[in-house]
Amino acid sequence: MLAPYLAVEGENPETVRLDGPTATPAQIATACQQFSLLSGTRIVVVEGLLSRFEPEKPARDRARKGKAKKAGLSPEGESFVPRVAGLPDKSVLVLLDAELKAGNYLLKALKAQPNADVREMLPPRGDSLVAWIRERAAAADARIDDDAARQLGVLAGADLWQLNSEIQKLAVYADGKPITAEMVRSMTASSVSSTIFMLVDAIVEGKQTDARRRLDQMYRDGLSAGYVFTMVGRQIRIIAQLLEARQHRGGAQPVGELAGLHEFAVRRARDQARKFDEPRVRTALEAVVAADRSIKTGLCDDRTAMEQMVTDLLPAPSRT
Repeated sequence: MLAPYLAVEGENPETVRLDGPTATPAQIATACQQFSLLSGTRIVVVEGLLSRFEPEKPARDRARKGKAKKAGLSPEGESFVPRVAGLPDKSVLVLLDAELKAGNYLLKALKAQPNADVREMLPPRGDSLVAWIRERAAAADARIDDDAARQLGVLAGADLWQLNSEIQKLAVYADGKPITAEMVRSMTASSVSSTIFMLVDAIVEGKQTDARRRLDQMYRDGLSAGYVFTMVGRQIRIIAQLLEARQHRGGAQPVGELAGLHEFAVRRARDQARKFDEPRVRTALEAVVAADRSIKTGLCDDRTAMEQMVTDLLPAPSRT
């Protein structure tokens, strides 16, 4: 997530939220300058504005190379940049977006301003994830050691909502005692990690009946379809990264989900990766992307998208 903060902090802030996909740059700039008598700082939060200024697809850019740069920002967008740069010190404009490209026209223009602060908010991993888990445990009046926090990160994955839910359950279960790795394993292993691995195993081996049974079991265990989708998609990406690392004969540095991943999780994923080749893992990644797009565009709900993704991931002979 990228969040440019334009201006300085003040006291007694007044916060206004605008819809990025529909608000015009002129409306946003005007909102930043409308102060009430009782507020010290005017904060305007806009989500989804920057994504309207994404560059065109590479194929089109190559076909219209000369026009692409000139057509980057509309006249309204061009006028927006200096108006934002000239906002009063008591105005704070926060633009929130996700997965922006480096060539985003408006982002590039705003980054060039001296009072712009651009921050990329990535999910915590490795030691940062351990620290996050310990902080959330402390907030729940519980203590958890590093080994237990790492174990929880492996079993529950990087879904922070699910992790927080697991931490709350563990805090109640510990009842004032320190949360140990054994508590983590007994509370989460069978319902999260093991089931995810078994589901992916069934998919990889083309066992349609087993895959459907594992998926139904996850729903009965109370896991949301969205969470299952996140975890299965994550496992497919890990397998793809392992295949890429194998092509480099181990010379590539761990990236993405592989960075900071527990040795146990890497070992299980490596066993699964042996059953994939490059064309199949590419097809699997495309199925994950298609399901994600269906959910985000409202084409279907989480569960329907998850069911379709499992169908797409299964080898063709097993679907007959």
